[in-house]
Amino acid sequence: MYNYKNIKNNQAIGYSQEKIINGVTYVYEYAIKKQANIFKTYFFCVEKKHIDNFDEYAQEEILKFNTIEDALFHIKKKGANENLLKPMKGVSFF
Repeated sequence: MYNYKNIKNNQAIGYSQEKIINGVTYVYEYAIKKQANIFKTYFFCVEKKHIDNFDEYAQEEILKFNTIEDALFHIKKKGANENLLKPMKGVSFF
């Protein structure tokens, strides 16, 4: 498991996954990025069949927090698994 407390400035940690809920497949994305001692969270959810038109169907949210603990608490409330968070290279949700 990645030690999220060691996140560096301008580094993002996160992951994408599919979840099946009541027989419907959804795509979820979760991320945290540290920028100038502020922690931004990213949450995205869309039904897989609408992925090509996600602008119309997706839930997408970016929020700011003062601590990594608050940011982590928020994305966990959205369904994120902190054990799946890992450094993201070449992919940016922000």
